[in-house]
Amino acid sequence: SSGINAECPLRPGTCLKTENIQPSALTIKAGRDTTIIMSLENKFQTGEYRLYCFNDRQRDGFETNIERPRNRVHRVIDPDRLYYIFIKVKAPQAVDEGEVVNVWCVVRSINDRAIKSYRLMVTSIFD
Repeated sequence: SSGINAECPLRPGTCLKTENIQPSALTIKAGRDTTIIMSLENKFQTGEYRLYCFNDRQRDGFETNIERPRNRVHRVIDPDRLYYIFIKVKAPQAVDEGEVVNVWCVVRSINDRAIKSYRLMVTSIFD
C-alpha cells in the first residue's frame, strides 16, 4: 500500500516506513523535486541492505529522475536502530497535469527485503 499513512505490517520483519515527504505527500509539480525520507525498521537481522529505486516508465509514459544516496548499501549493525534513507524524485518538465508519477523503492539483503511505493500526481508549476 502507498501513501504517507501506510504503516509497517504488524507481522515481524523488515519494512520501509515513510518519515517525511516534502513539499507534498500527494502531488509533485512538473519539473520540480519532491524529497522522500524513509526509515528501514522492524529488522529481524543484521547485515547489508542494498537500496534500489525504480519508476514505471512503461506505465507512466515518461521517465522520472530519482536521486538516491551515493552509498546504496546500508550496514545494519543494530536491529533496534532506525536507518534513514533520503531520495529525491523529480517530475519531468513536459508532463501534463493530472499524470501520476509512480516510484518504488526496495531494500534487500541476502534473505530479506522490503518494498515501498509512492504515487504522486503532477500539478502545474504555476500553482
